[in-house]
Amino acid sequence: MNGGTGTNDKGSNYAVSGIGLAKADQIIYRSQTVYLTPTSQYADWRTACINGATDLYGGASPEANAVKNAFYAVGIGTDSTGCEAPGGLTAINITTTSATLKWSAPSPSIGYNLQWKVITAPNWKTVSNLTTNSYNLTGLKPGFSYQFKVQNKCTGTTTSGYSEVYTFTTLSNGPGYCSSKGSSTSFEYIQSVGLKTRAYVSGNNNGYGNFLSISIPLPAGSKDTLLLTPGFSGGAFTEGWSVFIDYNQDGDFADAGELVGTATSTTTAAVRVAFTVPASALNGSTRLRVVMSYSTPNTNPCGAYAFGETEDYGVKITGGTVNIAETGDAQEATSLAVVPNPIKSSTASASFNLVKQGNVTIKVTDLSGRLFLSQDVRNAQVGKNTVALSGLSKLNNGIFMMVAEQNGVIIGRSQLVISR
Repeated sequence: MNGGTGTNDKGSNYAVSGIGLAKADQIIYRSQTVYLTPTSQYADWRTACINGATDLYGGASPEANAVKNAFYAVGIGTDSTGCEAPGGLTAINITTTSATLKWSAPSPSIGYNLQWKVITAPNWKTVSNLTTNSYNLTGLKPGFSYQFKVQNKCTGTTTSGYSEVYTFTTLSNGPGYCSSKGSSTSFEYIQSVGLKTRAYVSGNNNGYGNFLSISIPLPAGSKDTLLLTPGFSGGAFTEGWSVFIDYNQDGDFADAGELVGTATSTTTAAVRVAFTVPASALNGSTRLRVVMSYSTPNTNPCGAYAFGETEDYGVKITGGTVNIAETGDAQEATSLAVVPNPIKSSTASASFNLVKQGNVTIKVTDLSGRLFLSQDVRNAQVGKNTVALSGLSKLNNGIFMMVAEQNGVIIGRSQLVISR
């Protein structure tokens, strides 16, 4: 491990001291033989290597600190200072021009620095020296998507890197999504909407519930099932359910396939609506609308109806068609994947999505930063690119890190497992 300095793909500065390849090899060998399994993930790999360095050289040793800083350099975990970035970012009370930004309070902490921007803007705006783990952001534009991230101040001189980025969209006060509302919830309403192993319990929202601050991941091409649970003030009634998703993000649910399913319930139990996200769905944040109406499904996503409730949720499409309008010139891949993974032979392919045409380099390294493979993809196109990986027969069994770079910036990262 030769060490180095720079800025990771989260925008945080790092400095890694070199410890030499011999020590790095010993740490990696111990992590793989003592701590790792074939199903270990990035966080497990970091923990295993720290444990290996601690076993060999001590928990406060330069070697253990170098391991922490090396993972921090690729955006995983904290650096050797141990100053943890905030998590649990969310946005609530979203209006046309404002939103309340919140995050978890790590310990230790004496305050925070916050950065935010319109999603297409190249530069971040900074709000410094916040003393609470929330901030009311005002002066926003209706119907725009925004991002924010937060830095923890552990002491007067020690700060964490910035957190993961959270994206939210302000409400629109002009042309855009139509309104939909049940005129009465005296007898029935939407109790909860379940998707991706989570149930969003909403209860009675008097005809309409806005939950766009939630960002539910929906990979393009995936098969999913919604669990829709009615709520009643007395006995159960027959309820019709309709589900809409604006796959092309044009501000309506009128396009083919955007009525994703209907169902009817007759008890208090949840009903299922199964659907498949089209491979052509546009990447980025969009809207899922659930309409529950008395007796039969209401397949009109707009307007008022007599009894029942409508709820809107935020979803985020990944792995589909690149949304140039949303991402602008940002150099990032929405995904980097290897198939098959684990790799049991000498052949595999890597796929990634680009928002800007250009050359891409795919690298395979170990924790020490030692480069095993480097493959150039010339003039990669906007959208999805798939390339055959070469040189895999040179790799021994183990866990490796694969990154894709464009113009020196990391645009995607994936774990690669060799298990022959």
